[in-house]
Amino acid sequence: MLNGQYGFIDKTGNFIFPPSLSKAGEFSEGFAPVLYDGNWGYIDSKGKFAIEPQYTYCGKFCDGLAVVRKDGKWGYIDRNNSIVIKPVYDYAEDFNRGAAFVWANDAMYYINKSGVIIWTLIKKDD
Repeated sequence: MLNGQYGFIDKTGNFIFPPSLSKAGEFSEGFAPVLYDGNWGYIDSKGKFAIEPQYTYCGKFCDGLAVVRKDGKWGYIDRNNSIVIKPVYDYAEDFNRGAAFVWANDAMYYINKSGVIIWTLIKKDD
């Protein structure tokens, strides 16, 4: 961090992305989530935008997918910025060992990488 802004350096100490970011996450699977001009996107290890800032939140890539938030809903993208699991959740977390925790419609679930519910934790009685 320099003057309240985040940037990235390479192994030799040279900037690959200058300190101009409001927030930044760690590199995972070759990409790092960054907050730039009010939106989240991803940079690659060369400091170039791999996925242009367009989300209100981005998580790190885990198991080939990353959780993102757009238009108030959470979903998952792949490294090509293709939507793999539509943003339909009220909240979602990173994948871990092929499963991710999500919350939708007053219920908590674990889903697989295809978006199929594999375990229901809590579901509000109607």
